[in-house]
Amino acid sequence: MAINHAPAILKWRQDVDRYEGGLSPSLRSSTVSTMLFGCNEWIRTHAEAASPEDIARIEHIRSELEGWLAERGLTFSG
Repeated sequence: MAINHAPAILKWRQDVDRYEGGLSPSLRSSTVSTMLFGCNEWIRTHAEAASPEDIARIEHIRSELEGWLAERGLTFSG
């Protein structure tokens, strides 16, 4: 079974709000891309067994990250 990285994804997003003031322009695209990869992998491997709330939280984070990349003319290719 794949490792469940949801706790790390949620903690990272919480820390971004706490210490960096949200998804600011100062974040590096490599960090955002890595977290987006984690979100996609979690959805692919764990969504069937997850609660609707957890799925919604991860999908919301994924959407924020995709938006951050799009605002900079970047796309995720994971």
